Amino acid sequence: MLKIKDEGIKDKLKFSSSPMVDRAFVEGVLKLVLLKLDRMIEKFDDKFLSPASKSLKYDVVDNIYWTSSFYTGMLWLAYELTGEEKYKDLAKRHLDSFEKKTQK
Repeated sequence: MLKIKDEGIKDKLKFSSSPMVDRAFVEGVLKLVLLKLDRMIEKFDDKFLSPASKSLKYDVVDNIYWTSSFYTGMLWLAYELTGEEKYKDLAKRHLDSFEKKTQK
């Protein structure tokens, strides 16, 4: 069996303090995530993201990859967080493609 060598942390100062995470920080991050999700909705709508990017861009694809559910999951989480119907409505439309996928 191989032995694993513990090399330690090379730059301990880098990890000696943690950033301040407070309510304002979390709210700012959530606002950014929702902004990015809204941009995704504009591009992908009823379609899905390819499982890998090309030059940091995702292609628009049908629900053919196992990773498709991540986008739909983000929509449900956004709806739960905000109560905005646009997230729920699109997530519900996605459900049809998952049902068709299971019938193949």
